[in-house]
Amino acid sequence: MCRTILILFVLIQAGEAFSQQLPGFSQYMLNHLAINPAAAGNKDRFVARLGYRNQWTGFDGAPETGVLSVHGNLNESANSIGGFLYNDATGPTKRTGLNLAYSYRISLGGTSKGNKWSGNILAFGIQGGAFQYTLDGTRMTTDEPDDAAVPLNNESVIVPDAGFGIYSYSKKYYIGFSIPQLLETKVKFNDVDRVTVGRVKQHYYFFGGLYFFISDKLSLEPSGLIRGVKGAPMQLDINMKAHINQTYWFGVSYKSREAVVMLAGIRIQKRFHLGYAYDLNFSELQSYSGGSHEIILGVDFGQEKVQKGSPSFL
Repeated sequence: MCRTILILFVLIQAGEAFSQQLPGFSQYMLNHLAINPAAAGNKDRFVARLGYRNQWTGFDGAPETGVLSVHGNLNESANSIGGFLYNDATGPTKRTGLNLAYSYRISLGGTSKGNKWSGNILAFGIQGGAFQYTLDGTRMTTDEPDDAAVPLNNESVIVPDAGFGIYSYSKKYYIGFSIPQLLETKVKFNDVDRVTVGRVKQHYYFFGGLYFFISDKLSLEPSGLIRGVKGAPMQLDINMKAHINQTYWFGVSYKSREAVVMLAGIRIQKRFHLGYAYDLNFSELQSYSGGSHEIILGVDFGQEKVQKGSPSFL
């Protein structure tokens, strides 16, 4: 039964609608670059984030996603660069890709003398790259023999990719809007008939959060994310995190029509980060799945340049 449900899910994604194609991370607030290229360089030093998500544990061939991102600012200038490498596998399908990002930031007014990047910042970003989409036909069974839309063997295709984003932030807030997969490229596998089995669809992300510094030891971070794509229901995430001594954090998230998420993490020596999230699913899949697990590791390079009291623990 589990395998049947999973194959139905994969076939829906591989159709012309292609539905929600990009993986959703519960800890996106720890790695804004993964959903918005304009977030590159938002910490004034180079940072790296390594994340892994195991979704719907208990399914054979359940979604597994890994992502590695690196980004930073160039000599405290207006220019920042970054990139992220990812691998996303679900049953017989897999996407492995690389995107390079560039952002240009504008100061909207500094809050300390001699540091124009200490106040409100507005950034514009673009990203470009490609991904390899693979479909293993040997793991799929169709009602119609030799279905032209399903390859008989393990087939792959390289698909170009691009995205755009706007991002504004300070030590009190962040807000962003982005459109990945701008090109909406067709995906074709069959070398003879060039059959189109799907199309990459534009996704839309709108997210934001606030920082409330209750005391020197406690701060709160409410945030939210709206994710949409044509042909699929809109997804809403609502989150609340509490940061203690800029070292520990705990939180809870609600994913509309899907799950409640528990969040926890630790910051070590102001340089290393470890975050964990557990999704407790309450959709139709709850009887078949043990939930979802997600872990993220972070490293910050160089000296910390942010002001005291700013959200440097992210």
